[in-house]
Amino acid sequence: MSLPAPDAETLRQQLTQALTPAAREVLALAIERAAALQLPLYLVGGPVRDALLGLPIVELDLVVEGDAWLLAEALASATDGRLTQHAAFRTATVALEHQGQPLTIDVVTARRERYPAPAALPIVEPATIQEDLARRDFTINTLALRLLPDGDVVLLDPFNGREDLARRRLRVLHDASFEDDPTRILRAARFVARLELAVVPHTRRLIDAAVRQELLLRTSPPRLLNEIWLLLDEPAPERALALLHTWNALPQLGLSWSPSIFTTFPAARRSLAPQLLPQVYLALLWLAMTPAARQAFGERYNLPAWARTLARELPQLLALPLDRPLDAVALEALLRRFPVALLHALALSSPATIQANLRRYLDEIRPLPPLLSGEELRALGIAPGPTYGRILRALRQAQLSGMITTRDEALAWLERLRDDEHAGSCYDPSRHSEV
Repeated sequence: MSLPAPDAETLRQQLTQALTPAAREVLALAIERAAALQLPLYLVGGPVRDALLGLPIVELDLVVEGDAWLLAEALASATDGRLTQHAAFRTATVALEHQGQPLTIDVVTARRERYPAPAALPIVEPATIQEDLARRDFTINTLALRLLPDGDVVLLDPFNGREDLARRRLRVLHDASFEDDPTRILRAARFVARLELAVVPHTRRLIDAAVRQELLLRTSPPRLLNEIWLLLDEPAPERALALLHTWNALPQLGLSWSPSIFTTFPAARRSLAPQLLPQVYLALLWLAMTPAARQAFGERYNLPAWARTLARELPQLLALPLDRPLDAVALEALLRRFPVALLHALALSSPATIQANLRRYLDEIRPLPPLLSGEELRALGIAPGPTYGRILRALRQAQLSGMITTRDEALAWLERLRDDEHAGSCYDPSRHSEV
């Protein structure tokens, strides 16, 4: 028996509570512009799902029956937003800042899709909102709210998504869903992990069949990599990775499973800034892989520059002699060139001695500000050139060894340097490294 439909006032309240004040104002503006253009407007998918769950809406996903570009252009013009248009699917994104809050609005033309082959990109054409909802992945993402100019909202739920949401279950729309788009396997893992859902048995059988057919290996690497980034951006990615491991899907992504991520991933979240987490997660996954598997992953995917740097530097970091106590000067000499995400990942997954060295460097040595800068050397009348590097390196070594600890002591050290008859040309700063 289906759940009774909520009344319009309840829907309005749920939507209002899920939106920030800035998002509410921008959505009201979108409704006004759509009405002026005579374009039926709908809020669809994830935002509606999250509003019904009492979760905050992070992004606005809008569908129009008609030309999405017309609304996106009007919205970008009204908000001074940055407009990005995608001709293949007649979609657009408006990125803007309102009331000091960054917002992203996706504006999509309602469409139907036809897949010419498994794992291929779809052929699309304009359609009704009902047809648009029918092309989606899971019933919980087929919910839509018709947004009317008078502020009223009407719920569309053609596949009983609200009931599945209430019963905390994940159900695919049709039997060919994972054949059409194998990346839905990764999305299934993300939704199950984040929303604490149970995969219904028939959907699980379809996932298992798609994995047995190795459909993920037939999917383009850019699409897979995008889904991997989305997974690593989840609140607890280890849960989704564990599901993919259970489903035997990780090898088709070029990833390996390690139970240690149940310890290292949460430890990373407790100690690191959120913007650093995806890089640290990736490094932790690579640390659990063989060198050959890491190389194959890098060759398969067109990684961004930061990820290529991690992949290049990881073997060299692992080769360092960090399994014995080292002083501050030696630690900085060994570690200063490596990306901080890589150092954090190794610290989270290493034995005690290596971890102690890395923690000391990350927590005490790396954050230690220099006592003098090149600009200060210039202001003190020292001619620019290679001399600067030698002076600053010698000063840093004295600082790390504890011989110089304050700016006044550094200036006194520099004065003794200047008193050398060869100051600024052919002197040896290390001769003056003691206070």
